[in-house]
Amino acid sequence: MSLYQQVKARLDVAVRAQDVEVRKSLKTFVGELETRAKRPGGELSDATVIKLAKQFIQNNDDTLKHKELASLRDENELLSSFIPKQMTESELRNVIAGLDAKDIGGVMKYLKTHHLGLYDGATASKLAREMLV
Repeated sequence: MSLYQQVKARLDVAVRAQDVEVRKSLKTFVGELETRAKRPGGELSDATVIKLAKQFIQNNDDTLKHKELASLRDENELLSSFIPKQMTESELRNVIAGLDAKDIGGVMKYLKTHHLGLYDGATASKLAREMLV
């Protein structure tokens, strides 16, 4: 089941259970996902769901710096549940070591193609620089 389908299923559960806060949060999230999918080149891939969830969480965190709102903390927790576990530094090292890449661009291209949304780009770039020197 794709992440988008998981989000939609969780939204359906919230609607049936009359969970207003979860329903409101996920309706906004699903609406934004569907809007992006309708744009040229848009899609409902897992990477899109992860990227948007991270953006929503970042926006909420920015708001929380100025005003404490339990509803935003709850929304962050809900959205975080749809983000898969990120690769650790050692896992990234193993993937990079197994590649036949000659430059950082090749490493990053491979990671983007095969592990999109599952690693931190800055960490991956730093490790690639270290390992390819």
